[in-house]
Amino acid sequence: MFTRGIILTLFLLTGFFAKLFAVEFTIHGNIQGMNNEKVYLDYLDDKDNHIVDSVQVSNGQFTIAGHIETPTFGILYFSVSQVQETFFFEAGTTEVTGDLSKSKSLNFSGHSCTRVFAAYRKIADSFSTYRSALIPFISGEHAIKDSALHAHYQDSYYLSLSDEENYTEQFIRKRPDSYLSAYLLYSRFSGENNINKGLALLNTLSPQIQHSKYIRQLQQLNSAIRLTSTGMYAPDFSEPDTSRKALKLSEIKTKYLLLDFWASWCAPCRRENPGLVKAYQKFHDKGFEILSVSFDQNKQHWIDAMVKDGMSWLNVCDFKEWDDDKAARAYGVNQIPTNFLIDKNGIIIGKNLLGTGLDYELSRLLEVK
Repeated sequence: MFTRGIILTLFLLTGFFAKLFAVEFTIHGNIQGMNNEKVYLDYLDDKDNHIVDSVQVSNGQFTIAGHIETPTFGILYFSVSQVQETFFFEAGTTEVTGDLSKSKSLNFSGHSCTRVFAAYRKIADSFSTYRSALIPFISGEHAIKDSALHAHYQDSYYLSLSDEENYTEQFIRKRPDSYLSAYLLYSRFSGENNINKGLALLNTLSPQIQHSKYIRQLQQLNSAIRLTSTGMYAPDFSEPDTSRKALKLSEIKTKYLLLDFWASWCAPCRRENPGLVKAYQKFHDKGFEILSVSFDQNKQHWIDAMVKDGMSWLNVCDFKEWDDDKAARAYGVNQIPTNFLIDKNGIIIGKNLLGTGLDYELSRLLEVK
């Protein structure tokens, strides 16, 4: 029999243990050359909720605090300077420093997981930088015409992708007890082409890490990816447009539709938008449309970004948390920018056509030179 005293004791103990395991973190920034703008922290909490917190930067300084139980991947984005950095943090204090007059790169310190992730990123970024240098030779108006040389650059590009994946796999295998390994498994082995390899690598992790939040996300993505693979029918959904009128995917009639996931606070998304504008201007009259789904929670920020970036196509946003967004859940979106190219029959025919990839694919499909 429960008495009022027992119930009160249980209530107090529940609060005590909640505080015991949900430990406070603090992220303190001191960045020269930055002032009067907002900084956003994007992360996944231990209940699988997607959190976006923000504070005002004053004289280059800011402090963001919250509670987490396990080491966590975070994204810091600065709204005016459009600086974006990824890092790993845990309970306690993480220091963020930098000088924008010298570099847009920021430095993170405070935890072993922060240092290990920074070391991983340094190698991974070198692969990405190498591939970026190859892209102009492979696609676009300045692509190499010589077929043998073009094939050489293309092979080098895909070899670099394979080398980076192998590097990440070995990194994970050497750290079976690390939450960073769980995150890398979720973020690097959750694509349509390698998720089966990711699920196999899951067995190399310790039981505790196998039950972490990022592995739960990987398993959920696996279900969604199987439903949104190339060749599958695009899942239907509806979300409100800028006038708050519901816009349904299946009601958009065009030859080819690009379903684009983005947010105003996502620096890589904003860097992709000029390419989308060019593609829209070039192919819209030939049967191409774009539907951009935003993960913004502030209407004015969403509207301002659309106007500034010239996004004159179809736009929707329900202002919900990322994990509660119907479209994001249906398509298994775990990072942005992400896009899907859909044909007139509602079939997914392409995914993540970023950079010059979209122009190349639409030129081929619409026979435009």
